[in-house]
Amino acid sequence: MSNLGLFVTASLIWGSTWYAITLQFGAVAAEVSVAYRFALAAVLFAVWCKATSRSLAFSARQHVDIAAQGAFLFGLNYVAVYWAEQHVASGLVAVLFSTIVFLNPLGARLFFATPLTVRALAGAALGVGGVALLFLP
Repeated sequence: MSNLGLFVTASLIWGSTWYAITLQFGAVAAEVSVAYRFALAAVLFAVWCKATSRSLAFSARQHVDIAAQGAFLFGLNYVAVYWAEQHVASGLVAVLFSTIVFLNPLGARLFFATPLTVRALAGAALGVGGVALLFLP
C-alpha cells in the first residue's frame, strides 16, 4: 500500500474513533467497552501476524513489558477517554488526547533516560496544533 493509502486508512480509522466511542455508551461500563475493543484488536492482530507469518514469541520479560505498555499507554488512557466523552464533546476529547505526544517523550526520558530534545517537543507542539486547527470555522 502506498504512503498516501496508509495515511488515509489511518486517518479514517483514528478519525472515526472519537465518534464511535460515543455510540458505545449505555450498554456496558466504559471499562468493559475498552476491554472489548482491545480484545478484538488483539484477536485481529494475532490473525494478521499468523497470516503474514510473523512470530509472537517473546521472552517472559518482554511479555511483562508489552503487557505493562498496553495497560498504561492504551488501557488506562482509553478508560479515561471513555469517561471524558460522557461529559465533553468528542472533538474536544480528541484534541486533549492529542497532547499525549508530550507525555511520550517525557516517559521515554523518565524510564529509558532518552534525551528530551527541542525537536521532539516542537514536533509534539506542531501535532497538537494541527489537531486544534480542526476547530477553526
